[in-house]
Parts: sequence; C-alpha cells; structure tokens
Amino acid sequence: SRMIVFMAPALIAFGTGVAVITAPIVTSLAATSDPQLRAEDARPPPPPAPGSTWVKAMQDLVDPIVLPLSAREKPAIERRERRERRANDLPEHDQLILAKLREYGKRRQHREHILLREDIFRIARHSRDRDPLLACRICRELGLAYRELGMLEGSLEAHRHALTYGIQTGLPEEVGREYHELG
Repeated sequence: SRMIVFMAPALIAFGTGVAVITAPIVTSLAATSDPQLRAEDARPPPPPAPGSTWVKAMQDLVDPIVLPLSAREKPAIERRERRERRANDLPEHDQLILAKLREYGKRRQHREHILLREDIFRIARHSRDRDPLLACRICRELGLAYRELGMLEGSLEAHRHALTYGIQTGLPEEVGREYHELG
C-alpha cells in the first residue's frame, strides 16, 4: 500500500502528460476523417483584394526603391570620390592610418580607432597643400575623438589645426562651431 501512495502522483503526472500530448493529434485525425472538412482544407485561400494593405506591403518588400540623387547629393558624392582618389596618392602607411580614421569616424564609440596624433598631424601636413579640406577633416575627427575621451587640451589643439587648414577652404562652419563650443 505504501508503494501505491508513492506511485500515485507519478502515475497521475504521466497520464496527464500523455493526454496533453495526444489530444491535438487525436483532434486533427478526427477533423481529417470528415470529408467536408478535408474538401475545405484543399481549396486555396481567396486572393487578397488589389487595394489591400497586404498587397501594398508585399509590393514594398519586392519592389526595389530607387531614389534619384538630389542636386546637392551628386556633387557631394563626386567630391568624396575625388578626396578618396587623392588619399590613394599618400604613402601606404598614411593610407592605412587614414582608413582607420574613416572607420573611427563611422564608429566613434570604438576607442581603439583613436590614432597617434603625430601620425594624424603628419598626414594633415602632407595633404594640406594638395587638399586643405581633407587636412581640416582629419584634424576635426581627431578633435572629436579627444573631446569624447574628455581630453580637452588635445581636442583644442586638433580643432586649432582644423581651423588653420579650414581657412584655406572657406572654413567649414561645423569646425568653427565646435571650436567655439570647446573654447
């Protein structure tokens, strides 16, 4: 009798588990045995109405979205391509540093992309005669990196270089604004 007392909960749990698992199977078998239900399942669902939101959503997913370039975007893309071509004229070591700097510009939160400022200023000095805007942008990126780390002195020095090179290009407004925010 003691064995029955100990085994009863296990048997009840086992029976409940079997019932829970087999109930959907039995129900589906019973449903498929009805010929009328089987005929309804065999018919395809009605197509959605042409103006329905489902059709529009599917068309949005399937149709590629091609937007024409605006009058402002096209010159900007051309300028970026020219800058990249000029950057390719730099020595290989400088190209590597510049590529890392661009990567850092895209992902500023990654602090391992902050480079030695001597290298950056060397690149900036190298390119200031050929491309002062590139030199200005290089120093600006470095200034933003220093500011993010809380190194105000380095940020001011980098922005000062950016302003020096930027004057030759008509001084991009954002560099001047950032410099005044720092100072």
